[in-house]
Amino acid sequence: MQKDCSGSIGRTSSAQTLDSLDCTRISDEPEKRYEERISILEFELRQANATVKTLREHLTLATSEADVSQGVSSNCIPEEYVKIQIKPHEQRVLNFLINEYLLKNDFKITSVTFSEEVRNQDFDSWADVGLNLARPPDLLTIYRHGFASLPQSKPEMRDANVQIDISGSQSPASSESIPSTNSFVLLNRLNAENSSLLERNQYLEEELRLAKAKLEVISTAQADSDLRSPSVAEQSSDQPTANEVDSPHGEVSRTRQSFYKRLSSMLCACRPVSGEFAFEKVGYLNAFAGQAAPTSEVIQVIGELLFSLIPKISIRKRECILPLIAVVVIAHPVSKRREELCAMMFDLFKHPDTDQRQALIDVCTYVASKVDSTRVETEILVHCVQRIDSRSLEQRTMAAEVVSALTPFMSKPILSSLIVSVLRQMILSNNSEKVLVAMVQACSRLCCFITANEKFPVLNELFLTALNSANKIVVDQALSTFLPSLAVWAMEDFALLEKLVTSVLSRMECVVDLLYKKCAKGGKEHQQLNAYFDCLGSLVPVLFWDVVRCNPAKTEQPDDAQQADCNAQIPREYLLDDLTLYASASEVQRLAGSFRQLTEMEWHPSWQALDFVTRSVLTPLVVLIRKVEASDYSVLCSAVHCFTRFANFFGQGFVRNRLCPLLQIDRAGTTNKNDEEFSNLSLPICTIAVLGKLNQKSDTERLQRFLKKTVTTVAERNLPVRCLILTLLELIRVHPEKQLVFDVMHTCSEHPSRHVRSHSASILSDLAGAVSAGDLELKILSLLTKLANDSSPEVRVNTVMGLCSLASGSESAAQVSEDAKHELGKIFADVPGTIGNGCAAEMLGKIARFAPTFAIHFLDYFFLPQLYALTQRCHAANDESTATVLPALFDVYIALSCCCFSPTTVSGHFLPGLRVLSRELDTRHAKVAQSIIIDQERKLYNFQSA
Repeated sequence: MQKDCSGSIGRTSSAQTLDSLDCTRISDEPEKRYEERISILEFELRQANATVKTLREHLTLATSEADVSQGVSSNCIPEEYVKIQIKPHEQRVLNFLINEYLLKNDFKITSVTFSEEVRNQDFDSWADVGLNLARPPDLLTIYRHGFASLPQSKPEMRDANVQIDISGSQSPASSESIPSTNSFVLLNRLNAENSSLLERNQYLEEELRLAKAKLEVISTAQADSDLRSPSVAEQSSDQPTANEVDSPHGEVSRTRQSFYKRLSSMLCACRPVSGEFAFEKVGYLNAFAGQAAPTSEVIQVIGELLFSLIPKISIRKRECILPLIAVVVIAHPVSKRREELCAMMFDLFKHPDTDQRQALIDVCTYVASKVDSTRVETEILVHCVQRIDSRSLEQRTMAAEVVSALTPFMSKPILSSLIVSVLRQMILSNNSEKVLVAMVQACSRLCCFITANEKFPVLNELFLTALNSANKIVVDQALSTFLPSLAVWAMEDFALLEKLVTSVLSRMECVVDLLYKKCAKGGKEHQQLNAYFDCLGSLVPVLFWDVVRCNPAKTEQPDDAQQADCNAQIPREYLLDDLTLYASASEVQRLAGSFRQLTEMEWHPSWQALDFVTRSVLTPLVVLIRKVEASDYSVLCSAVHCFTRFANFFGQGFVRNRLCPLLQIDRAGTTNKNDEEFSNLSLPICTIAVLGKLNQKSDTERLQRFLKKTVTTVAERNLPVRCLILTLLELIRVHPEKQLVFDVMHTCSEHPSRHVRSHSASILSDLAGAVSAGDLELKILSLLTKLANDSSPEVRVNTVMGLCSLASGSESAAQVSEDAKHELGKIFADVPGTIGNGCAAEMLGKIARFAPTFAIHFLDYFFLPQLYALTQRCHAANDESTATVLPALFDVYIALSCCCFSPTTVSGHFLPGLRVLSRELDTRHAKVAQSIIIDQERKLYNFQSA
């Protein structure tokens, strides 16, 4: 996390922030800006004239006097030079150097005060000091070359006793000689080389730190435990607030810091990286930029050259110069030039593509990591703010992505004021997928650093806005990044967590009311309902951790079986599912095991967090699912998945003692149950997410009884079977014991009631068209074969669609297809006959709806011959009772007329059957049949001619 190391005063409001960023430059009033520019130029001209006049007064005197103290150390200056009064031009030079030193070393307040006291001098231009004076290096260089590099004075010494070697004695002059000039040059060279090596060392240390951070993200849970929040057992209250988690200085909690590393790893993994752009040479350039004054002068020269160099570079290759611009921006001593370079950097591309935007993001991130937050806000962020309302989609996308990348490097007052306002404006005013995705990622990063809890409702509203987006990618990004960041922030204060959950439930209730009152078409509302169910499912780990860390048995050690069961049932689907974010793996297992051991008891004490989950989350959720019809399979899957996550995390004891009473499962299937209970989402949730998650033998038997009662009640009341069929399909897909469903259907197929057997045949027919596994097809075929030989014609007719699906679509076993065709042949042979005309008409009506979806080989070699034979039998019967069958037959021929058959089938079965049928139809239907015959004959003739 980037710390604000500057000496600037922290900003506290959006108004002050906008004033400090000088947003008048982005005004859309060109005439006013032109007038202001003229006024500024006139003022600068008057100031320049005054400067020239002052310089002329001191020019002669300054030229005639020599600087006798040049190159002499401070210890060697004679006393008479010290007593000489300072000259005006000397004072101006010293003032300029002092102001430059204060600015370079971030003494900004002192620099402002110094500038106000020296009113007769312009510090922005050296020309104000002297036209004929060479600009000296900065104070640091003067100190290093004029004082530090010379030998220092030594303490006065006195010889106590001297023994003189006359033969080896030297002259006094040679003994008092000073080091030669070559020694000074060598010393300066070594000092410069040492500075360069120090800069290189700092760069390598920074690279090592980043590598360690990336390694820590993918490390084990034990490694992450070093950054976790304080142990739950050491917390004094059940619901810790943000003030208890945060440090006294307003820093974010360790949990959010650890979470941000995981979030950054995920976002970087999804981010494309340009192959042409890299920062291998930036370390060397940065070390070069960190040298002393001569390098600073070179940086200024490079900065001036960039303005004339960049327009001559090809637009497609301009990202190659971005590293050089970055180094110059970091090292340039003049703030005005730095701002101009940043503006030029953002103006390099009018319509930046993905690689160019990524290159600019890398540059901005690199610059932000090397400078303080004040420079980030005043030099880089201001250009993003200018482009949030740009007409160009690429410019808005670039601004959004840069803001997202710079979020960790900005100060907290700016994050709480300007950044929140910018993100809110861009999310509410943009419909572009790229902009919204970048804004969602920026919000997810912002939630990891912001400490102002009063901004939580604003970000919560932005999350709900993104969740309601019509773009599926934006919704997925909001669920995968924005929601986890918001939830981790809410974990620090129970009031925030409560606000987050209740806001999602209230939005969900509005959508459900629209669907329940039939005021909505269903498409968009179903998509929103899926998103809300996924949102609540993603929040389950947060709710679970909030409950278990405060449970009364948290100090107890659970048994090994309970702890092993806890390890097996906690999945990891989302970013928040890894509970080692909050504590060590052993601590998580111990707390979860103690909670499950407590809830396994028939009676156990409750506490605030558990009551909140039961009363404020699950109870309103159960009320909502009873209002939603289970007609949409995606909504059913989302709802089941949401409740399944509650069961997986909270355990079987919670399911038995909390969920089952809420859903009133023991009352399901009885006579006092409302009909709506068999068509809404409560049926699949009770079956799959509640009873299906209990793994004891008694629970399996309970699930079988529940399904049997449900099938029987639906059949006896003649209710729609759509919800029941979808429930069984999902149960077959997710439940480990798939045989359970077929055991229930086998029991129902032997039920004494004809209605129950008939509904069982319909259910099995729909299952046959939905499953594709070979073993499941065999089981369904076995049950359908049994029902196809039932004594009731109604039961036999309801098996036809399932047999057609198996005969037409079975790719796993040829024997399944042949057996299904055999049973179909027997049913067709009984029409007209043992199967009444009413049942036959119903059967043909179902076939007419689905016949075009059958496989061509099935239609060619089996179905059309059977249909032709059935048509001949109805024609030969010459009975008035067949009048109900003939229109149904005609509907089948019309449905098949759009299919492509082999010429043999058309000439041998389709056309003869249709000619026979046209003789039995009325005039209107006969004309339609004749037109179909003509069209098929023409197609057949064209095929034979070709």
